Amino acid sequence: MRLAVGAALLAAACEGGALTGLPVEPTMPMTSPVVCGGFLMPNPPIDGLPNPEAYTDNGDGTVTDQVTRLVWERTVDPQGYPQLQEVQRCVDKGAGWRLPTRLELLTLVDFSVPAPGPTINAIFGDAPDQVFWTASQYYDNAGDAWVIGFDRGYSDYGVRNNPNLGRCVRAPTLPCGAKRYEVVPDTAQASGLVADHATGLVWQRALDPGSYSYPDALTYCAGLGAGWRVPSLKELQSIVEDTKELPAVDPDAFPDTPGVDFWTSSLDASGSGSAWYVDFFYGASDADVQARSFRVRCVR
Repeated sequence: MRLAVGAALLAAACEGGALTGLPVEPTMPMTSPVVCGGFLMPNPPIDGLPNPEAYTDNGDGTVTDQVTRLVWERTVDPQGYPQLQEVQRCVDKGAGWRLPTRLELLTLVDFSVPAPGPTINAIFGDAPDQVFWTASQYYDNAGDAWVIGFDRGYSDYGVRNNPNLGRCVRAPTLPCGAKRYEVVPDTAQASGLVADHATGLVWQRALDPGSYSYPDALTYCAGLGAGWRVPSLKELQSIVEDTKELPAVDPDAFPDTPGVDFWTSSLDASGSGSAWYVDFFYGASDADVQARSFRVRCVR
């Protein structure tokens, strides 16, 4: 089931966060729902995954993501800086430029590219296979901020004073709805399902208490019925809450979520046979052997 954003959710206007910055060009496809704090999460062009990534080189040193409508620097400064210097460098570009949030930078990860990467679409040219800063502070620690490693496509946090790279972003100014998550009734689950109006995905709310190997997780989700599947690496990270820990998830939308590892459907592109997971203790991602037993939250 895919849910469209209702007209009632379009009443408020975004005043900051992920959807502020540049006006939308009239010719830009209006593909992403307009909800403050989120957007459609693009996936690599792999069979069976929705919202395949699509980019346009604007010919002026910028690239537009046609799924999220974010506008990015095409090339980056090869000199690494502490996080606050990268923040200032982006601001100094003017016209709404800024350092991206964790979720925004994650949209660029192409986890189908094997290490040493770079795990990003080739339209970005000679993109370094290095660690990039985000603007998102790590939970309850002003000395750390989230980073994305484009050698493998992982997410974690780093010490703000360490030098890393940065890729600046601009975002469209759009009317948006304030409510991202909605609990919707389900005849099979008393607690209902969670509709994410930003991404259009519908999630399990109550979890199966069991842990699964990677193949068994795929089988379990498919067995729930039409459309159910294990989320991709980027889709599962879309529900990580930067302001939460143990678990790093919205407690109202997803109550009783343990702060443990959850499988994604995404295989490690290195050919090792490992698969990606997300650690909901604090929201980082990594890959492990398929025989490990992790939890799973299915999506459709």
